[in-house]
Amino acid sequence: MLQLTTVIYKEINMTTANTTVLDLLGKQISFRVHYKVPEQFKDVFSTSQILSGLVQSVIVDLHGVHEILVDDEFHVLSEIEIL
Repeated sequence: MLQLTTVIYKEINMTTANTTVLDLLGKQISFRVHYKVPEQFKDVFSTSQILSGLVQSVIVDLHGVHEILVDDEFHVLSEIEIL
C-alpha cells in the first residue's frame, strides 16, 4: 500500500505582476497554493489552499528562479499568485 504522502504532491501555481523579490522581504503576504490530487482523492482532499505569512528570506537566483521563505517553507516566486 502506497503512503498517501507519496501519491499527493504540492504544485504551487502563482504569478506576481510588477513585484520584485526584494520588495517582498519583511512583508506579510497571502497567496494561493494548488495541489495535484489524484482523481480518487479529490472528494477527500482540497486541491488548493490560501496561505499567508511573513516573508522571512529571499533567494535571488542567477537563472531567475527566485524563492521566498514564508513560515519555514520555500516557494518559487514565479509560480505564486499573491492575493
